[in-house]
Amino acid sequence: MQAMLSITNKPSKTDFPTSMKLTHLSSVIYSEIEKRSIEEDLVEFQQQLLVKEGGRTRVIEQIAEIGSWEMILSSSEKLEDQSLVWSDQVFEICGYQPNEIEPTVGLFYKHIVSEDMELLNEAISMGMESKKSFDVVHRICTLSGQIKTVHQRGEFIYNQAGDWIGVMGIIQNLTEERNRVAGLETARANLKNILENTDTGYILLDEHCQIVSFNDRAGVMVKTGYGKCLQVGHNYFDMLQEDRKPYIRSLINKMINTKEPVGYEMSYEEEGQEHWFKIRIRPILGVKDEFLGLTIASDDITEQKQAQLEKESLTARLIQRNQALEQFAYIISHNVRAPLANILGLTNLLPVLGTEIDNYLDGLKESASKLDQVVTDLNRMLEIHKPCMYPQEQIKLTEIHEAVCNSLQNDNEDFDIDIRTDFSEVGSLISIKPYIKNIFYQLIHNSFRYLRKGVEPMLEIKSMDLGERIGLQFTDNGIGIDLDMYGDQMFGFYKRFHQEVEGKGLGLYTVHSQVKSMRGNIVVKSIPDQGSSFIITLPKT
Repeated sequence: MQAMLSITNKPSKTDFPTSMKLTHLSSVIYSEIEKRSIEEDLVEFQQQLLVKEGGRTRVIEQIAEIGSWEMILSSSEKLEDQSLVWSDQVFEICGYQPNEIEPTVGLFYKHIVSEDMELLNEAISMGMESKKSFDVVHRICTLSGQIKTVHQRGEFIYNQAGDWIGVMGIIQNLTEERNRVAGLETARANLKNILENTDTGYILLDEHCQIVSFNDRAGVMVKTGYGKCLQVGHNYFDMLQEDRKPYIRSLINKMINTKEPVGYEMSYEEEGQEHWFKIRIRPILGVKDEFLGLTIASDDITEQKQAQLEKESLTARLIQRNQALEQFAYIISHNVRAPLANILGLTNLLPVLGTEIDNYLDGLKESASKLDQVVTDLNRMLEIHKPCMYPQEQIKLTEIHEAVCNSLQNDNEDFDIDIRTDFSEVGSLISIKPYIKNIFYQLIHNSFRYLRKGVEPMLEIKSMDLGERIGLQFTDNGIGIDLDMYGDQMFGFYKRFHQEVEGKGLGLYTVHSQVKSMRGNIVVKSIPDQGSSFIITLPKT
């Protein structure tokens, strides 16, 4: 028994200890449980993923206001009774709560605005005939009566026989976008209306100075001023004159660096009339202050400029008149008073004079003559400051020079001076002929009168083209003038600087007055014992 027991209790080669069997069984059970748990987790994960994916799709559809729909064709029902499957967003676009009703083809067509029905049907028919998708924008009327603009795109589904068995598509609400576009179009139309009905010319340039847009007024200004046509896509600098390009580039670079507007004034001449414009250049900056482009605004300021120039001219004339009155008062108080006092004194002595009366009468005659000369000079001064009654005309400088030289030779037998002329730059000008002739006469005559001893007298007369003005230069090698001493008296009435030479001091005064009356300017450069140079500038017209 013990042997049997012992035999019975003896483990065989195929048996495992009890503890090992339990461990293996436990691992198998736990493995099955774990496997089943993973599968369940995977299923749950997939379900959650589908839920989240559906939710994500609904969110995307809601943000983009896009809904999807489909229809499976049923041969047992009429087309208008065919059922549709709508996504939640399609319900919302049409004004319903999701799954509030059972959508059908007939229901959807009831929402189509009647005027757009033909448009929709035509698009669907063309899609069916061509077996391609259809794409159409039309309007619908929602359940609440709101009119919306929608974009529909559909794809037909065909069986192997080529017959269509269904259709699926998307619909997008474009109402807000269309409203925004309409608002932008309205704003654009309003802005265009403003720009086309303003006296200001506007040009819009990109960051490379390419023309993006411009209004009609700008086109007219550029055509008139530069003789060129503005064209979108062309570079703004292509229409500018070469001499103006560096200046305009420097202004634009300054504007880009400072991000501040810049401006300047310009003018051009048309049919003898000068036109003035004020140009303003402003930067266009982005949200990060980056440079995106610029606008150029141009205003015609001809009237304001003419008023300003007239004001300046009037002020200059008033100053000149005031100076003339001061000189007139000076002459009256000094030059007239002395001979007049002599005349009065001599007339008081006449009753008591005897045989010496003839000598006193000679003195009386001389004083009266001086007084007459002073009155004559005063009349001459007043005549100069009267408004000019002479017309402007074409004047040839060579003819003026020859006429003046002939006149001086007739008046002065010893008139002998080497005169060299250069009228190659400007041979003629439009101005007041008597004034130009008198200017030539006075300056040539002075060169002859104020000679430097021991030096052959020489005078150079030259014309210069100074752009919008003409220059006349008279340079001699005479005795010159001390400008440090007499510079502020150069063109004064009765001002003389060389007492050894006979004269009255009226020549340069008349020259200065006539130059100013022609809207010109005169300056003098002189060195004693070397010579003088008088430079006159006059407008071309």
